[in-house]
Amino acid sequence: MGLESNGSSRSVDFDYEPIPRMSNTFMLPGKQTEHELIEGIRKGVYIKSFQEWNIDDKRFNFKAVGNDSYLIKNGKIAEPVKEPSLELTTPTIYGSIDAVAKHVRLMAGTCGKGEPEQDIPVTMGGPAIRLRRIRLGRS
Repeated sequence: MGLESNGSSRSVDFDYEPIPRMSNTFMLPGKQTEHELIEGIRKGVYIKSFQEWNIDDKRFNFKAVGNDSYLIKNGKIAEPVKEPSLELTTPTIYGSIDAVAKHVRLMAGTCGKGEPEQDIPVTMGGPAIRLRRIRLGRS
């Protein structure tokens, strides 16, 4: 394509075509504990882990579906919530962040793309973030 490599394409093996892969954006750690993030919420949802997440190739439209998720009532974690979903744009996500936790967690994940499917291991994670004034849906 006449461009210098930027390292964003990978393949699962030598006989597969390299395809563009997800880029990772990590938040810098904040100053609060996760408990402090939660205690400031009157009514909300704590999404501890996700079963699905994706973003379009332009990095604008984002969707995530919670796996291990709980209702928050008056700063306390309450009953489980089944599959809450976030469908937002990137500017909406960043504009809704009002606090970032100080503890950083990294975990193994998978970037699945292509025809035929090419699953590649990736590292993902970061500190917990608190979003304000957004609506959740159900998957």
